[in-house]
Amino acid sequence: MAKLIVRCLALAVGAATLLLTMAGTAAAAGPVQSLVELDRAFGNTSPFVGAAGAIRGVNAAGLPWTIREAHGSLMSDGRLQLGIQGLVFADDPSVPEAIRGTNPVPMFAAVVSCLTSSGGAVTTVNVTSDNVPASPTGDAFISQTLTLPEPCVAPVVLITSPNGGAYFAVTGGAASGDEVSILRFNRSFGNTSPFLGTAGAIGGVNAAGLPWAISGIYGDLAANGRLILSIQGLVFADDPSVPEARRNTNPVATMVAVVSCLTSSGGQITTANAVSSGFAMDQAGNGFLIQTLALPQPCVAPVVFIGPSATTYFAVTGA
Repeated sequence: MAKLIVRCLALAVGAATLLLTMAGTAAAAGPVQSLVELDRAFGNTSPFVGAAGAIRGVNAAGLPWTIREAHGSLMSDGRLQLGIQGLVFADDPSVPEAIRGTNPVPMFAAVVSCLTSSGGAVTTVNVTSDNVPASPTGDAFISQTLTLPEPCVAPVVLITSPNGGAYFAVTGGAASGDEVSILRFNRSFGNTSPFLGTAGAIGGVNAAGLPWAISGIYGDLAANGRLILSIQGLVFADDPSVPEARRNTNPVATMVAVVSCLTSSGGQITTANAVSSGFAMDQAGNGFLIQTLALPQPCVAPVVFIGPSATTYFAVTGA
């Protein structure tokens, strides 16, 4: 109960900060906000190994790794900070005993993977950080500003070998009963072109057929599946493709959240989606959700959607 109270207080502070920022910012580019914040990451244990464990074109390491702690943030202006502790070879039978619990790689890097628009179609763009020193115990710190594609939809952060060669850890988490955040964010992407209909599908969830916009959001997904969302201004976009009378309005009284994860099934990687119960939204596109979902385990590279059903989204993590 105490953890829930603390988390709700954090939500209130986050939502209040969000509203003040929205009210006080006049710059055309909008305020700098978090696309991804994390307090845990997933080491590349089976089946996330080698080419079979590839995520958005980045192969997993050929042997399993584990990570003790990861804390980081990716901001909408491309600023990336990652504190990495204990990223080492896993204590796993497939790893030679002499190198378990060690890191033989002198440098780490990070890859930010975004879905974006190119030539009117959805494509994947990966942006790689500079290499940074890594200790034999797997400790490193990355603090750099990357040039992200616009938009950067459904961002995933991977910790890799030098130059983004293969990943050792990625956003997400394994089975856990605690409320450590695996994904926090206060920016979301409304499904504008080319993220429309089936052509804009992500993780098996189709985009809405008409474009939507979102003014603000605070979201927090914990390792135990607890999801908190505070949503402001999720409405039809002011776009020529939307009938004028419907622009800037929300006709959907009840929405759901979907968490899409890469996970393991029968020794293979698959996509699994966890869906919330319906929650109320007003005509201005404002709503609130706090529920505990049954996340697949592990839940790797999580993406959060908001929409009218489990199969359609109006907004998704990213910007």
